[in-house]
Amino acid sequence: MGFFSFMPEAGQEYRIEVRKPNGQYVKYPIPKVKKEGFTVTVDNLSNKDNVRVIVRHNKPLNPSAEMSIFVHTRGAVGYAAKATLAKKTVLFNIPRANLNDGITHITVFDENNLPTAERLVYIQRNREIELQIASDKNAYKPREKVELEITAKDSEGNPVMGNFSLAATDAKQVLDKEPNALSIRSCFLLASDVKGAIEQPSYYFDKTNPNAAAQLDILLMTQGWRRFNWSEVLKDSLAPAPFYVEQGISFSGKVARMNKKQPGKVKLTYLLVQKDSTRSVLMGETAETGEFLVYDLDVRDTTTVLVQAVTERGNRNLSIMLNPFQPAKVSITKIPFNPIEFDPNELAEYLKRTEEYLRIERQIRASREQLLNEVVVKAKRPDPIKDDSRRAMYGEPSNTVKFDNMNTAGAMSIFDVIQGRVPGVQITGSGMNRSIQIRGAANFSGAVEPLFLLDGMAVSKDAIVSIPPSDVEAVDILKGANAAIYGSQGGGGVVAI
Repeated sequence: MGFFSFMPEAGQEYRIEVRKPNGQYVKYPIPKVKKEGFTVTVDNLSNKDNVRVIVRHNKPLNPSAEMSIFVHTRGAVGYAAKATLAKKTVLFNIPRANLNDGITHITVFDENNLPTAERLVYIQRNREIELQIASDKNAYKPREKVELEITAKDSEGNPVMGNFSLAATDAKQVLDKEPNALSIRSCFLLASDVKGAIEQPSYYFDKTNPNAAAQLDILLMTQGWRRFNWSEVLKDSLAPAPFYVEQGISFSGKVARMNKKQPGKVKLTYLLVQKDSTRSVLMGETAETGEFLVYDLDVRDTTTVLVQAVTERGNRNLSIMLNPFQPAKVSITKIPFNPIEFDPNELAEYLKRTEEYLRIERQIRASREQLLNEVVVKAKRPDPIKDDSRRAMYGEPSNTVKFDNMNTAGAMSIFDVIQGRVPGVQITGSGMNRSIQIRGAANFSGAVEPLFLLDGMAVSKDAIVSIPPSDVEAVDILKGANAAIYGSQGGGGVVAI
């Protein structure tokens, strides 16, 4: 690698001819020469405290016009300054102490704040971390516990705080690393921060190589840096987000009639039951097509969501279909195939060691096997009433009346079956004029009728009277604290059918 300089003339065309090892010449055209502009020269080697930047221009001298320089490392601003165009040459001394380790981007802007010249340099402040590892013993038995003491200090001997990782590996099972292969430092601070590919990136960090720093400086003259476009940044505009910003859990679906026809707008009730039995209710409706969307649900841990749909006419015989989860599409970059070359003798030795290691592991597992005695698994018989999802809102009721052929025989309404079977529940009247009162449910105006629920939805008493007892599975009675979950509506108790 190397570099050279020359003085171009406006109106002339230039190209570079490169001779390959096979003797063939390749021509590369140089961009068209402008009549006016800026050049930037960076000295990153001669001064250990500062990076010297020399900016030259051939524009007319103008003390009122200003150029500017902007220096950052991975977006962290380390230096910014302005200078007038009163002189043809301007010198900037950038303190290294203000810059982070890694590739630093130097950009020169003209008097119209347009980027006109740029240069990449590598900042290495030699802030090395010295790691010391000390063991409690010089030698250990097989599978013996090993205790290590790790100390991290900076170049001045002061303790260093940070996040560290440690891996213990059998040295005999690790092949020798290729010289100047990719390392943590060369990957994060060099190779991943430029556009082109770098061969043997660790070569530029070899302290024993006196030419490493100079050759790294030449390397960065040929590399591009394009994490963002200056023209877009100067517009002060944000690019549209490629994905919707999710602030919670979202799901969607569609409600349809059993014959697959659209039901129009449908009212929806969402019951959210969290892992700690905390419940919350949300209301919503679908579009005319039956589609619905619930987004940004703020839930903790596992949460069960029950969805109930009811048309404007009270029809619940509907089908609710949830849309499948569609993960974001990810574009996969195909890695070019590079054939791996290896020494057959080394591979045979590796397979031999691996086979021996697996044999030892099998012996260890066999010696640890134990024969267990008889194992008895106990479980409770499921309760069809307590486990009913329709009771998820209130849990266990105060009383339950099961409806069967015995107690519904001859009954004209649900009240006929309940009467006399639940303590504290009084039913008066006859026919459609039946009334029910739960003992202890009253206010200053007198007796209060309970709240009637049909499959969890509030309905009127007239709707309850018209239901044939043979269509009912059970009736739950909620009194006192059990009915408090329904607030003032449950002040007279709750009758859930």
